[in-house]
This record gives sequence, structure tokens and C-alpha cells, in this order.
Amino acid sequence: MKQNYTVIGSSTSFICQRTLAQPKGCANFGDQDCYDLNVVAHVDVSGEGHNGVVLESVPVHVRVANPKTVDAAVVAIDVAPTSEWKVTPRLPFTLMAEMVGSADGHVLAGRVLAGGREAPPALRVRRSRC
Repeated sequence: MKQNYTVIGSSTSFICQRTLAQPKGCANFGDQDCYDLNVVAHVDVSGEGHNGVVLESVPVHVRVANPKTVDAAVVAIDVAPTSEWKVTPRLPFTLMAEMVGSADGHVLAGRVLAGGREAPPALRVRRSRC
């Protein structure tokens, strides 16, 4: 679905795992661990005559050297191209704060600050990963 809006800003984000079986050994770096994660961001937008909120889920691949040691360090973060990002339809409120998500992406909570109304049934319960 094509959405027409302009990004005003982003104030909150969290990381969730795409699968629970992480980390994995990196294919080309046997001594390093790799994580496939999603960064979910709250994005304030304007368009079609009013402001609103959407959520963007951005896939990232993280590589860690010296895993499971005190010397562990992130050595690479690869962000997926925008064509792989997921964006929700505009949510039924105009301002949200303190967004918190569960590690598996099944539960999302936040405080609606402005323009809120009862969410339609499709937004109340979601059974999808990040």
C-alpha cells in the first residue's frame, strides 16, 4: 500500500529479534556471532491534511567479534535497503510516547498523548514478528 506523507521526526525506537535462536555463527567469520534484528521506530508524519504516527520496522544484521567475552565488540551493522522495511498504516492517534515492545515483537505498548480514539480490532491484537 502506497502511503503519502512527510516524516516530521522520530522519537522512540526499540530492537526486537526476528527469531529466538540467536546469535548464530557468522557464515564468513567463524569466530564471530551474528544477529538478525529489527529496529522498530515510532515516526511522526504529516500528510493528507493532518499529522499522525506510523511504525517502521527496519531489518539490521549485526556482527560481534569476541562473542561471549569481556572483549566482545560490535564490528559491523548492515541496514537492509528501504524496499525491505515494513511500515504500518497511519495509527488512530496523532501523538504517542514511551513505546515499549517485547523481544519477540508480539506485544507493543505506548502512551497515547493526543488524538486518540479506540483502536479498531485489527490494531488491538497482532500475531506477527517485528
